[in-house]
Amino acid sequence: MFLCCGSPKAVALPSGGCFADLPYPAARYRGRVRSELDTIRWLWAYHAWARPRLAEVLLRVSEHDLRRSGVVPGGHGTSSVVETLAHLVDAEESWLYRWRGLDEGRAPDPDESIDRDVVIARWEMVEAERSRFLAQLGEDDPALSRPKANLAQAMLHVFNHTTHHRSEICVGLTALGFPPPPLEMMDYIRSEAPA
Repeated sequence: MFLCCGSPKAVALPSGGCFADLPYPAARYRGRVRSELDTIRWLWAYHAWARPRLAEVLLRVSEHDLRRSGVVPGGHGTSSVVETLAHLVDAEESWLYRWRGLDEGRAPDPDESIDRDVVIARWEMVEAERSRFLAQLGEDDPALSRPKANLAQAMLHVFNHTTHHRSEICVGLTALGFPPPPLEMMDYIRSEAPA
């Protein structure tokens, strides 16, 4: 780890500057600790930015190619792009129901769960419901600080799970000749920078 700015927490950038000097939203972290909930909201805002960009690429690929087996190393089912996407969306939806204290609802219909357009529409719906849930959640919600498996930890787990499978889908799309646009967190941070 390279240090800069005389701070043991500031990390030097290859350009010689440091993260503490960035003019975009990451700079909001400088000098103060953000709340756990604020950080979770920010991470899911990043996901909300990446999701439609990935969906745009998925919509350009034929159903046949999306169902091609073995394209996603370590993917679900037959390791196709669409089955990995369906798993990602199923997990996000199931966890959202749990967070809201609801029954997880019906199990996905196997034929429906691998239809690209249906999965993408469900993903958008889950995103909208999660955004509403996060907006209504208060800093003092007792579920955030339960000693074991609290809500904040579960939200971070699902964010990490989604990132993992989104990366696998990107690898599969690239193998099919449809590389997605840059979806790194730094791309999101730069996109939020003032002009």
